[in-house]
Amino acid sequence: MTTTWLDPAAAATAVPVTVMSMADQYPDLARVLIVIGLDKELTAYLNDNKTVYTFLAPTNEAIQNNVQALGKYVGIATQNQTLQATVFNYHVVPGQALTTADLQRLDNITTCANETLWFEHKGNQTYAYSTPYYPVAVGQANIQAGKCIVHPISTAIIPPTVVPLITAWCEEQGTLPPYAPLSEWAPVHTPEQAELVQEALVRIKNNGTNITTAAAAEATPTTNGCDCNATGYQKVCMMTVLVVVWLALPPAATTMQTRSGT
Repeated sequence: MTTTWLDPAAAATAVPVTVMSMADQYPDLARVLIVIGLDKELTAYLNDNKTVYTFLAPTNEAIQNNVQALGKYVGIATQNQTLQATVFNYHVVPGQALTTADLQRLDNITTCANETLWFEHKGNQTYAYSTPYYPVAVGQANIQAGKCIVHPISTAIIPPTVVPLITAWCEEQGTLPPYAPLSEWAPVHTPEQAELVQEALVRIKNNGTNITTAAAAEATPTTNGCDCNATGYQKVCMMTVLVVVWLALPPAATTMQTRSGT
């Protein structure tokens, strides 16, 4: 089934001046703009018609699915400005208006949340991810809004520092989305990602999913000395502290790693 991101009348109208003014032309992105509107700092950034950036925009369905997955914790998540700012800043790449062709050249990039967003490529399709077992297809609409480029995505991407917390909330309620098949898991780039993959494989095995010990061992990457002895609760606490510390740091210059390594 083919999804149409654009309102039929959008093609015949002028380019939106800013991302925050595009809801009328692109109604499937209206919800994310409403939620972002609760954050004055990010709203001001996205509403500046002189600012250049790339925005991976979760669709209305993506926002609704996230709300349902959070369940009883949705109130905490929406009232926690630090958590909310981290999540939405992770979807914004500052200083670059990147088309799908540009994204095809990248392995990773630093977002406004000062955290790395990773990419993998299969044919002409680019996938973005923070955790290797949740690759998210990037829409190829190349929507222009002022000096920015917007790419619709069907699932919000959780920043690496927030993954343990959100995972704990969803597991408690049985709302954790299923992992992609092992054959579709993205490459592992860091010891932290390797640790997350190991934890995911343990969950798969404990849940009785059809995965053999040999397959799990083959898929499990080396941790390169990563300390995996912390309890789940300790990891949630450590990652929550990291979120606060990262947001207290001054914005970092945009960095990117191309597929050529430059």
